[in-house]
Amino acid sequence: MKKSIIIRLLFLFLVCIGVNLQAQTVWEVFNTQNSPLLSNSIRQVYLDTDQSLWVSTAYGLGHYDGTNWQILTQANGGLPDDIVNCVARDSSGNLWVGTLTSGLGKFDGVNWTYFTFANSDIPEDHIRALAIDSSGRKWVATTGGLAVFNDTVWKVYDFTNSLLQTNNIADICFGTQDTVWIGTVNGGLVLMIDTVMVQSFTYSNSGIPDNTILSVRTATDGSLWMASPAGGLIHRIPNSWEQWTNTNSAMPDASCQALATGAGNKKMIGMYDSGLVIFQDSLFYVFDTLNSDLPDNYVRSIVETDSGVIWIATEYGGLAKLTFTIPLGTEPLNSSMGGIALSPQPANECLKIDLPTGIKVLSIRIFSSQGQIVSNIFPEKAMNLDCSQWQTGVYFLEIVTDNSTIFRKLSICH
Repeated sequence: MKKSIIIRLLFLFLVCIGVNLQAQTVWEVFNTQNSPLLSNSIRQVYLDTDQSLWVSTAYGLGHYDGTNWQILTQANGGLPDDIVNCVARDSSGNLWVGTLTSGLGKFDGVNWTYFTFANSDIPEDHIRALAIDSSGRKWVATTGGLAVFNDTVWKVYDFTNSLLQTNNIADICFGTQDTVWIGTVNGGLVLMIDTVMVQSFTYSNSGIPDNTILSVRTATDGSLWMASPAGGLIHRIPNSWEQWTNTNSAMPDASCQALATGAGNKKMIGMYDSGLVIFQDSLFYVFDTLNSDLPDNYVRSIVETDSGVIWIATEYGGLAKLTFTIPLGTEPLNSSMGGIALSPQPANECLKIDLPTGIKVLSIRIFSSQGQIVSNIFPEKAMNLDCSQWQTGVYFLEIVTDNSTIFRKLSICH
């Protein structure tokens, strides 16, 4: 079934062209009612090398090849625990499975090997995330510290022997030039070069917006992005941070739980209770249970396939498959479109906005091309805005009415 959503915020810079956009979406949902899944609580979705999916759930591990499902449990498949948090595949074909209470399992296709606090140097049996580097080392995020395993020896980092400010490790991300980024719960972000911790970033020592970093990813352009539960979407820039929340952008709120990056520098953000946000080309697209077929607003994990299909793991609603495209229709940039008049264009000292009669305007906002709110305006039929202090560039006008959201591009030139 096809649906369209109105873009929550339009930040697209096209020279001399205004753009009307709608995101075309096709949804499919897999749950306990229409698939072999044994639980609707999906904790992670992992893309294997053959583009098939491993679906970690609160009751078993699912494998989906696009046609057929296979479900593994402790009883039928030898899982170390029926509550599976994460999986990863190594270059030898072994599947590594992290669980909630029973440590780590390795499956070679025939036999299982188990690693627990009791029988190995793994620091805790609660595994939050897994990653495998190009050398084949297994990086294991636990609630008892970070563990790195080279198939022979475990190396464990915690707050007593490293730069970690906490033992609760949330995520692991491999960057460029042997960098490794470690997201933590209440301990900020840690940078490693190979296996050496070189810097810790916290609110107090760096101004990072949140000390809890639940997900870390690099985009296709090499930039570093983070999801945090109180600081929203965070972007690392030299010696500083950029931040997007509901106070300065079209993000529905600041509580980000999951993050994935995809083609075209796309960022896909899973929210705690506000659905899915896709951020691309300075556009925010917000999907929730009210405006789409997303089955649950609590999104735990996201992955994009090579063909551009987005898979979304939800806490209570099962697994969602989203095909997301942006057809572009263009129209000339006029000073008056849809009864809304902007003059002059480009503006210098003052911008006049004339609204058509017969519409009920609820709010008006103006955003910079970087997604920052420049002005909140009390709706009137005719408004004169002082734009003398705005920087030269392109801005976007958002007008929310009682039945639609209207976007217009405007230019400031000093």
